[in-house]
Amino acid sequence: MPTTIDLSVADLAAIRGVPHVDQYFGVWAMESMRFRGLAEHVNHLDLRGHIEARDGEVIEDAGTYRATEDGVAVVSIGGVMSKYGTSLTTSGSTIRARQAIRAAVADPDVRAIVIHIDSPGGMFAGTAELGVAVARASVAKPTVAYIEDLGASAAYWVASQAGKVYANRTASVGSIGTYCVVRDTSKAAEDAGVQIHVVKAGEFKGTGVPGVAVTDDTLAEVQRHVNDANAFFLEAVAEGRGMTAQQVEQLADGRVHTAADALALGLIDGVRSFDEILGALAPQTTRGAEMADNDNAPQAATLPELRAACPGADNDFLIAQLDGGATEVEASRAWMTEQNRRLEAAEVEKAEQAAKLAEAESQAAAADQHPGVDALGTENAGDAGGSAMSVSDRWEAAVEAYEARGLSAADAVAHAQADDPELHREYLREFNKSRGRICYV
Repeated sequence: MPTTIDLSVADLAAIRGVPHVDQYFGVWAMESMRFRGLAEHVNHLDLRGHIEARDGEVIEDAGTYRATEDGVAVVSIGGVMSKYGTSLTTSGSTIRARQAIRAAVADPDVRAIVIHIDSPGGMFAGTAELGVAVARASVAKPTVAYIEDLGASAAYWVASQAGKVYANRTASVGSIGTYCVVRDTSKAAEDAGVQIHVVKAGEFKGTGVPGVAVTDDTLAEVQRHVNDANAFFLEAVAEGRGMTAQQVEQLADGRVHTAADALALGLIDGVRSFDEILGALAPQTTRGAEMADNDNAPQAATLPELRAACPGADNDFLIAQLDGGATEVEASRAWMTEQNRRLEAAEVEKAEQAAKLAEAESQAAAADQHPGVDALGTENAGDAGGSAMSVSDRWEAAVEAYEARGLSAADAVAHAQADDPELHREYLREFNKSRGRICYV
């Protein structure tokens, strides 16, 4: 987003000769609020004075890792991520983080790797390569990403490539999406009496030059670039988290989520402390196995969390999960299983009722042979087909009634299910028969 950072002629003169200064002006994959803060900081910075004060200073080396006595290597990624490291962001480089990960993989004394992340994201350049390094490490050794407080945008991209992803309770996770800001300053140049001429060879050369009007074609080209960059991001998250492209697209709205919400959405695998992660890895790695899901498990879900994770569940089910200390993920899986069990039980009951009806009809047929005896079941024969509206039509009408009140589709379904659970079960049976499979809702 180079158009969000303003540099004067003096600033440009000051940075001439600074190694890798071009990285500031590339595409960024960073949580938007913190990026705006960084841009505001740069725009009000005495850049010449900053560079002179930092002249000769060595940026913190992030190319090493620290190892615990149990053979767990910890590679830290903190602050704004950049490819080569910058004095403005006081962070190490993604290149040196890759070097540290590769060194940990090659070290025979290292049995597992933890990528310790506290970052809003950063420069797009170098992020994909770091993600690949994490994914390859996960194949070689148990590799866990731990998000402490913040893992957004490019930082989450990297985290999603680990075998498991955990976060502390107060962490913010996500910010999946890509954006770019293009400012049209042509009116300001016109008001100042300045006319800008861009002499170019190539339709889109000179895009973003201050003072030049931004055309629809220009915006379309910028949008294409943003879409291409975002596609890499979404593809990496889908592969790393084992999601479909559609599932990731639904999550790619740029929002950050609390750890509990991120767990429910499948962005992370659990909510734990950093010490719990190290403690769970140490005994497992000595046996040469990956960290088990039930070791130092996340804290049990509260009743409101269980209700959110199990839409439509009755109180008896929720209380049983609460008494059993189930997490949100465990309860959600159990609710799916319970719905399937109830559906199968309803099918059995329906079959039994059909058998009883057939027997009654048989008895009625036999009774027809004797005068004065009415055939059984003929009185309500006109009602056998049920309501004039199909089950599907009645269910959809119930959902649409709630949507008309302004509820989202998901909330409308949950309310309709709570109002008439029998109608919901009938709808599921009809849906399953039409497709020859079991549907979990």
